[in-house]
Amino acid sequence: MNRMLLFIYLSISTTIFAQTSSLVIGGVLDLGLSGNSGKAYEFVAIDDITDLSAYAVGIANNGGGTDGVEANFPAVALAEGESFWFIYDSTAFQNYFGDVFGEYNVNFGFDGSLNANGDDAIELFMISGGVETLVDVYGDQNTDGTGEAWDYVDAWAFRNCDSRTPSATFDATQWTIATPNCSDGSTTNATSTCPYPINSCNVASVTFQVDMANEDVSADGVHIAGSFQGWSPSATPLSDADGDGVYSVSVDLTPGDTIEYKYINGNAWGGDEFQGGSNRSLVVPSEDTVLPAYCFNSLNLCSEASITFQVDMSLETVSANGVHIAGSMQGWDPAATALSDADGDGIYSVTLALTSGDTIEYKYINGNAWGGDEFQGGSNRSLVVPSEDT
Repeated sequence: MNRMLLFIYLSISTTIFAQTSSLVIGGVLDLGLSGNSGKAYEFVAIDDITDLSAYAVGIANNGGGTDGVEANFPAVALAEGESFWFIYDSTAFQNYFGDVFGEYNVNFGFDGSLNANGDDAIELFMISGGVETLVDVYGDQNTDGTGEAWDYVDAWAFRNCDSRTPSATFDATQWTIATPNCSDGSTTNATSTCPYPINSCNVASVTFQVDMANEDVSADGVHIAGSFQGWSPSATPLSDADGDGVYSVSVDLTPGDTIEYKYINGNAWGGDEFQGGSNRSLVVPSEDTVLPAYCFNSLNLCSEASITFQVDMSLETVSANGVHIAGSMQGWDPAATALSDADGDGIYSVTLALTSGDTIEYKYINGNAWGGDEFQGGSNRSLVVPSEDT
């Protein structure tokens, strides 16, 4: 999802469609950039919003209490999880955050009507019938924030992902508040000593696992390299806390992204799996996920072997429903496991991952239903699954 809209603030009419706020203050920033270019306010939709013009913003400067509405939101929609930013300088923020600034964000450039420093409280209002109602707040409108727990001068404050419920009463425990002045001298978020956790709530934690039971593990450990971390063979180590030979690491990724990766026995190219072959791939799911602990240099578990079943159908008239296999390894379903004949030589095959040591029975089906099976009334084929691919 990439939404980057830039508006110049003039005037916006306000129309309200609901009394319950679907918008919260997600972050306040007073980064140590030149002039006012580091000032911004992030608002996050906690439900789909069809028209943001029902909302408005105010600044309580220097503990002087509320001044009411000072800027209105434009009449645009915002989807759940997206952010709307009031910013002074879109170019400065694009340079500071890079391309990530365009993800999940709609940006609104404005004039000096929202003039706040890192010791000023931020207010979010809903407007209905001309009545302004405070629905969310950062800081205390009646207190100068200098030296207070919520002081964010030349720094920032970020609303915790699990605390995004609007409230007219400020609660500092709902926020991660950077140390004042921590962004001084920073030129990018990536290199800052206190990076703002932009988009960190729009991620899924993926736990990568690899079973090294069949490998001599390098003294340099086990690593993962992939498109999500610049293909560095040494940047992302895995660990084996319980000593069971399964190494793992959890990484926050953007749902919907397609990534490629491979495991490294060591911390340099040459120790990577599938050398000269394909990479592993994953479409990042929307929820936190633990991937199976496949064997290093294999697409199977270490307890499994890839078994290729083949049957020669050159003496048969092959059913229009194809050729299938049914057996104890797949619930004896005559339609679930199809074989294919890619080169048209009459030999149909399929490869299955099975547990080594298991004894299975099976038979081939000309078609996809019982009645087309071989050895009708007779015995099944059987196999003790070997430890190696066969």
